Amino acid sequence: MPSGGQPYLVANNDAPFSNGLSFYTIGATGLLSLKRQVLTEGSGIGGGYFATNRVSMVNSGSNQCVYASNAASGDISGINVSTMEFGSSASGSSTDGGTSNGIGLAMNARYLYASFTDSNTIGTFQVESGCGLMFVNDVSVAGLQGGIIDGMAISGNILVVTLAMAQSNHSIFRRARRCRMVTNRTPPLMSLRQGPPIPVP
Repeated sequence: MPSGGQPYLVANNDAPFSNGLSFYTIGATGLLSLKRQVLTEGSGIGGGYFATNRVSMVNSGSNQCVYASNAASGDISGINVSTMEFGSSASGSSTDGGTSNGIGLAMNARYLYASFTDSNTIGTFQVESGCGLMFVNDVSVAGLQGGIIDGMAISGNILVVTLAMAQSNHSIFRRARRCRMVTNRTPPLMSLRQGPPIPVP
């Protein structure tokens, strides 16, 4: 993420007791150098699905923010890139949880979406100034024969969510669901359509 011309690579440390973000500068040859670590004031789980993206960012006007999920404490922290300081954190509903496999993130300039892997829910958060978030609502999702959320991506006003399902032969299949976000209302409306199973080689 660029800040004043300086590109950064940002990693969620997912530390179980005191989580933080690591900011690395990228050299001309691609060499990474640790710039700073910023505490999120939450706690991670030190594991879970690798497909779950636990860092998301927005670079819109005065908002240059990185958001990190804290699966153990169940919240999402906003970090100001310009000052490299903690801004605030927000939680979903009392039933949202991702302590087993993490909380995935995807966002645009207006909303951040969080996939809670334990409860199989997607929470919607409104992006506010100062790298803040305000919880709007959540929705339950389910694939054919079960499945756990393991990835999300946004394209226009479509949020694509993949769910992983372990079969008896230990092969994994992802079942894609598409969630159309109607962002001209507050809160955004969400409708789901089931897609065909996509085998993972």
